[in-house]
Amino acid sequence: MSTTAAATGAFGHRPGLTEARAAQAALAGADLSKLWRLSDAEVAEALGGLEAVRATAERQQVAVMAEARTRGLGAADGWGAVDWATQAAPGMSTGHASTLQAVATACQDPRLAALAESLGTGRVSLPKAAQLARFHAAVERVADPGQLAADTQILIANAPHLTEGQLAVAIRHTTALLRPEREAEHLEQRRREARALHKSRGPAGMSTYHLVLDPEGAAILDAAIDPLARPQRRKDGSDAPSDGGIDGTPGGRDLRTPAARRADALLAVIGRGVSSPGGQPKTAKAQLVVTIGLDQLTEAVRGAGLTLGQELLTAGTVRRLACEADVIPAVLGRNSEILDVGRTKRLVPPAIRLAAWLRDGGCTYPGCTVPAQWCDAHHAVAWWAGGDTSLANTALLCGRHHTLVHDRDLTCTVTDTHVTWHL
Repeated sequence: MSTTAAATGAFGHRPGLTEARAAQAALAGADLSKLWRLSDAEVAEALGGLEAVRATAERQQVAVMAEARTRGLGAADGWGAVDWATQAAPGMSTGHASTLQAVATACQDPRLAALAESLGTGRVSLPKAAQLARFHAAVERVADPGQLAADTQILIANAPHLTEGQLAVAIRHTTALLRPEREAEHLEQRRREARALHKSRGPAGMSTYHLVLDPEGAAILDAAIDPLARPQRRKDGSDAPSDGGIDGTPGGRDLRTPAARRADALLAVIGRGVSSPGGQPKTAKAQLVVTIGLDQLTEAVRGAGLTLGQELLTAGTVRRLACEADVIPAVLGRNSEILDVGRTKRLVPPAIRLAAWLRDGGCTYPGCTVPAQWCDAHHAVAWWAGGDTSLANTALLCGRHHTLVHDRDLTCTVTDTHVTWHL
């Protein structure tokens, strides 16, 4: 079978010019001035429908790019596939054209037939397909072909069930294991040597700092500033500005942008370090939490550690960090079920919070993406109502959803592996 025929078969019906023009005309002629007449459910349905149209259009764009690649379009004019695409579709960004080209190339590779099939049926989105295509292209020259084929099929099979972020973590982990161990450690060393902090003049007398960090450095910085970068609220609810640079507003709401909160948090960390030469103050939230298997930590098998911020650290890096840190063992069962959490002291709340971080990963309210470090520990059954302070009665919630849960008196079911809210 030719590559053109294979691509057509994978994507189903070849998109015709008539259908493309009809779809464009239908969308261009849609009357959006009457959206106010729609119910809330209809507005959500409209957005979902348009998202389905966009995803379908992207899949068809990949098929067209594959056809153009087969014909060598643009080569006579000295253009590459990306340049040809942006010339053929002037409104297309170079980044999107590059993504289409990467996926189209991958889908014409017989070794990635499963990726082409998953994309064509809509089980895998274009961004996920691009991650998988670039992963395969990046490691195929250094990885064992048999191991690469097996790992790639596992990633493709699981991609429909993972978010883009989760797939990115899985790909980074797989890449680390496919790369020869000596090369992986050398790469970590080169990354550490590439750390840099640049300063330049900004507008209106401001200064701009550009910080470049390796995964280890990024994990340490995130662990330090995330607890201090949460939106703050004045306890008295007054309108006066608070000490942390928070603008005073009715109810004491924090109107700073996330970027401003991170900047204030970084200055706070530096201020604490400068003013406490004998040792920086520590809190339960100011911890670098890394999850790694015991076999990987003890060098029995190869592996890597994962921080709460989804940074991937080599086992060697984790072992080095563990030399200067408290190690709190968390025993995990199947499906990451928390079986037991050790304690460095007799204080129960920090251990329970750590276990909740590992189990929930962030705010448990459906659709929320606030990370674990910024969340409150909520009692599923209120303490005053007889609920105990235990992992089985704890759910992570961001500040906004914590308030919403109490305002609406929402309940949830907490299991060993996840939290389900009854909305």
